[in-house]
Amino acid sequence: MGGVLTATGIATPTTSTVKIPGNLALLSLGQGAANNTGGSCTMTAGTTCTLALNHSYTTPVCVAIEQGTSATVIAASCSVSGTTVTVTAATSNSATFGFLVFGNPN
Repeated sequence: MGGVLTATGIATPTTSTVKIPGNLALLSLGQGAANNTGGSCTMTAGTTCTLALNHSYTTPVCVAIEQGTSATVIAASCSVSGTTVTVTAATSNSATFGFLVFGNPN
């Protein structure tokens, strides 16, 4: 049986640790501000696009995926250096890619 974890009156941004045994199901994942943990960038007949994050991460994990309904799937990866996310595609394109960065922001 699941419980409900509610936090009220917490100023954003804040750092907290919550340990939850078992499985965790989220209805949504929000950001305190745009480009904190994710965003998107569009390539212009190329293989890379970049976006600036609002802060840097220590040992980040980055996941990128092509957005839209293209019949041709374009493989992509992303990397983080300082506050810059770079998405790199396998082939030249003009598609938009979404990404999610997570890890320790400290």
